[in-house]
Amino acid sequence: MSLDPNIPDVVQPDFALRAVHDATGLQLRCTGSVDARATPELEVFLGHVHGEARRLAVPEVVIDLNGCSFMNSSCFKAFLGWFAAVSEQPLEAQYTIRFLWNAGSYWQRRGLQALKAYAPTVVQL
Repeated sequence: MSLDPNIPDVVQPDFALRAVHDATGLQLRCTGSVDARATPELEVFLGHVHGEARRLAVPEVVIDLNGCSFMNSSCFKAFLGWFAAVSEQPLEAQYTIRFLWNAGSYWQRRGLQALKAYAPTVVQL
């Protein structure tokens, strides 16, 4: 059964960010083109995700990027801030962040490999 987490959806003309809580953890879906205009909203969204992941003590947060057509470097930087926040938690309070992505997408492959290199104990591909 899915439960609505305390994370407001972000829905704009060019992109959307949504979250659902289920038995496995938090499930996030990113769709559209997430460019520099989306960075402030993405940062706030990820802050809510981190707070809910801690409150719910989930073991994993899954981010589905299959519907995401583009993400710029400013948005990737927002993810780095989130990874740092997870890494700063006591080990027993940390959770993994797993990305679902399109292996045929060059920008996803390159960008996600860089994110994984930054936080290899937190990020799973």
